[in-house]
Amino acid sequence: MGRPAARPAEPARPGRRDERGPGLSPQHRQRPPGRAYIDDVGPLVLAIPEGMALTYGDVAELTGWGAARAVGAVMSQHGHELPWWRVVRADGSLPEGLVPRAMIHWADEGHPLVLGTSRLDLGRCRWDGPGDAPG
Repeated sequence: MGRPAARPAEPARPGRRDERGPGLSPQHRQRPPGRAYIDDVGPLVLAIPEGMALTYGDVAELTGWGAARAVGAVMSQHGHELPWWRVVRADGSLPEGLVPRAMIHWADEGHPLVLGTSRLDLGRCRWDGPGDAPG
C-alpha cells in the first residue's frame, strides 16, 4: 500500500481565503499600489461626529476594501491619532483594556450605552457615514 493519491485542489469560492489569494467578495476591491489602508480609514474615523459610532465592519464597508479585522489592525496601530472610542465591535463593545478610557470619552460626548453594560447602544448612535447628519 503506497501513499493515497492526492486529492485535486478545491476551486476557490467567493468569500473564502486560500493560498491562491484572498477570495474577497465582490463588494471589496483591491487597494491601489502605494496606498495604505490608514489613508482611507483615518479620514473616515475622523469624520465620525461626537456622540456617534461605527463598527469595525462599517468602516471596512464604507472604505470599500479590507474587512473588520483589517480596520482593527489599523486602529491598533494608529488609534492614538484617531477618536478610537467611536469605532467599536458589532455588539457595541471594545476590548476590555480600552473600556475605562472609552467610558470617559463616551460620557463626555454623550454616547448612549446599553443599560447596565459598558457597550454602546448602536441602535441610537450608529452613524450612516458621510452625509448623515448627527443626532
